[in-house]
Amino acid sequence: MFTIALCDDNLKENEKLSGLIENYCESHPGIVSGFQSFSSPTELLNVVENKMGFDVYLLDILMPDLTGIEVAQRLRAKSQESFIVFLTFSEDFALEAFRVGALQYLVKPIEKEELFAVLDRALTLAERRAPKTILINTVQGK
Repeated sequence: MFTIALCDDNLKENEKLSGLIENYCESHPGIVSGFQSFSSPTELLNVVENKMGFDVYLLDILMPDLTGIEVAQRLRAKSQESFIVFLTFSEDFALEAFRVGALQYLVKPIEKEELFAVLDRALTLAERRAPKTILINTVQGK
């Protein structure tokens, strides 16, 4: 199962992107197990540090308190396995984004097709990483 977190402080952008992500979740039943939206980087980091991480992080870059790049650095210190996608109005931070191992850098306004394509790519890469197992029934059990 796949989990997605969105962090964008612009409420209008957050609502638009949340709608697109929810649409993606509905079109991938049984694959995406959770989606959570955050309007502050501090809120996102508190959830990650206290509860759980996510498979994909969609991060705005220009936010108050912490930039998306700083959030990504903290996430990377915790786990190298997650996928980070930056969403921004500016092309100025692309090199910094890829220094923290970004999967993609999308310039707003984000279209449904490009968002779905990057989520599909993350899902495919996650499936390749997943350990392969086979369950076998025996007399002693599984």
